[in-house]
Amino acid sequence: MGLREISEEAVSEAVRSPDRIVFQNDQRTRCVKYQTIEKKEKLLVVVVEKSDAGTLIITAFLTSKVHKYLS
Repeated sequence: MGLREISEEAVSEAVRSPDRIVFQNDQRTRCVKYQTIEKKEKLLVVVVEKSDAGTLIITAFLTSKVHKYLS
């Protein structure tokens, strides 16, 4: 996806089948998917907002700060 070089397929997979879901509020959630990139553990974090109109992806990013985004 653009500047962050994350494929749409990876983002869709994280939303469809996350390893962990973290609720931020009534409408926003973080869908977290474990990834191994260049032999390093990373997380793909996708923030989504759900409404009656559907699901909107707010942002998606890769991070090595596993504990920060799983707590």
